[in-house]
Amino acid sequence: MADSWPNKGLVTYIENNQDFKKYINLGPFEIANGIQAKSTEIRVSESGDIRLVILRIDGICINSSTVKQRFPSSKVDDFPQPNNPDPVSYRFIELKGVEVSFGFRGAMPGCLSHVVFEPK
Repeated sequence: MADSWPNKGLVTYIENNQDFKKYINLGPFEIANGIQAKSTEIRVSESGDIRLVILRIDGICINSSTVKQRFPSSKVDDFPQPNNPDPVSYRFIELKGVEVSFGFRGAMPGCLSHVVFEPK
């Protein structure tokens, strides 16, 4: 997968343990007009299955209500973060066997900061 990723010249293989291989810095690339993935992390199992993909988002502010409009069945998944000066809230949905989590940072007026894809 990393070999066919946009901007593959920026791929950095950073970790290999008994559970997965980890790639990072698979970006930046444009997702849509005004929205970029500034970096990407991909975790691939030893058998080649994708375990996790994390896109760190930059560009226009996309807030939780915008994601809710696009994905009405998405749910909020917040958890206490009492000592975190920049708390993150999540909205998630399962699409075709993949859990997609949208992370919104509190210090960035609730703008989308990352998207996580986790096959189930």
